[in-house]
Amino acid sequence: MGVDVTVVANKTNIAEIYAKLPESNVIENTDPQKGRTGSLKVGISSIDFSRGHNYRLLVVPVDRPGFSDSTLERLIDSEESCCPMRDGRGGHPLLLSPEDVERVRVSPEDSPLKEIVDPIRFEVIDEALHLNIDTPSDIEDLEHKLDSIVEEN
Repeated sequence: MGVDVTVVANKTNIAEIYAKLPESNVIENTDPQKGRTGSLKVGISSIDFSRGHNYRLLVVPVDRPGFSDSTLERLIDSEESCCPMRDGRGGHPLLLSPEDVERVRVSPEDSPLKEIVDPIRFEVIDEALHLNIDTPSDIEDLEHKLDSIVEEN
């Protein structure tokens, strides 16, 4: 399964990301205050330049790593916009159909993505689906949890 990776980053961490992912297309979002949809549009613009306009897009926020391989496979196999759901709440990653990529493309940068697209949700058993890593203490908590899993095995 070949997947082209495009990473949208801000100025403070773009060099480090590029060093760790040299095979990826790492681009700078020069205006991150426009929000997540603005960042997504920066990525779409870059992909459009290299691939044209007709593609599905898997949106994987770096701070939401709680999905399983089986969830990822289900998303990649879908032709429709969809996202995993647990306990009635949608999660990430999000697969966008070509039609929904176009909706994002023409939407204002400050529009919330949930007002632009309405993905099909499918229930998953991923216990950490709603895990959100935003702060250094979140990273420390995750490291402790991972260490305890490794120690158990």
